[in-house]
Amino acid sequence: MVSRSRSWKSLGLDFVTLRVYAAAIEEKSLAAAAAREHLALSAVSRRIADLECRSGVKLLNRDYRGVTPTPAGEVLFARLGTAFAFFENIAAELDALRDGTMGSVRMQAHMSAATMLLPERLSAFCESYPQVKVELEESSSAEIIHNLQMGKIDLGFVSGTTPPSDLSCITWYEDELVAVMHPDHPLAIEKGVFFSKIMNYPFIGLQKDSALQVLFEAHAKSSGLEPVFRAHNTSFESVRRMVEAGLGISILPRLAVAPYENNQKIVCRPLLEAWAKRPLLLCYRDYDGLSEAAKMVIKNVVLLENDQTLDQPNLLFRERKSMLDQEVFGL
Repeated sequence: MVSRSRSWKSLGLDFVTLRVYAAAIEEKSLAAAAAREHLALSAVSRRIADLECRSGVKLLNRDYRGVTPTPAGEVLFARLGTAFAFFENIAAELDALRDGTMGSVRMQAHMSAATMLLPERLSAFCESYPQVKVELEESSSAEIIHNLQMGKIDLGFVSGTTPPSDLSCITWYEDELVAVMHPDHPLAIEKGVFFSKIMNYPFIGLQKDSALQVLFEAHAKSSGLEPVFRAHNTSFESVRRMVEAGLGISILPRLAVAPYENNQKIVCRPLLEAWAKRPLLLCYRDYDGLSEAAKMVIKNVVLLENDQTLDQPNLLFRERKSMLDQEVFGL
């Protein structure tokens, strides 16, 4: 059992002294060790002598040819390699944390982001930066905004139809909404469909707190329309399956249905409304307050194909918010 009667501090085992001691053995000279460690020769000699005095163990043999380790000194020197490697690892980790190539990022994304472009982009990022721990959870835009405001997450991917005025936002993708229907549906013969016509038929909606569902209901209310909801679903996949079965018509992001347009079970028609072009936003509280790892996600996932900068991230969104307020809420 190792005696703990004396602490490492009482033995003079500070990092500089140990590094100087290792340099003296490797260089076989106190003068050469002093030059290598940028210290005065007297300081090097004093540090090693003090270490020997405190430990009560002679560590170096000194003669006119230089210095060599004693048997006890060999034992200490053999231990230093592991100790220095440990501190090198610490230094490398600090560099990685500073550069953003190591750390953790808490994120939430609404359904459109979580099921469309984000998985592929995040996969490429995680492969390139394996030391960044990314935690992604799907949630509604309203819940994501609340969690950002409360500081529970670092980054949030939300729909531009839910305006978070107190957060910084970047438009990272333009989402196109399309009408999705069975090939035998009466509107399938149209080249494009107005929202007012869609509301004349049974509608397959999303869960009631989703950003898309809130958008549909807001436009229906502002137009004096009464949608006939046949079902509410929690995923794009379940909506598409119900449309394929002929249960009703729906509106979904084009990316969510593009892989199925040629299966002859559904058809997609452009939605002839200005709000069919929907911005998908990345939001955060304060860029300067983000970890370097979170900033790395923004630069390599969100701005990957985007020419926006982070200098005035709210500018574009404020313009879009004003337009949305006028169209949806009549402001």
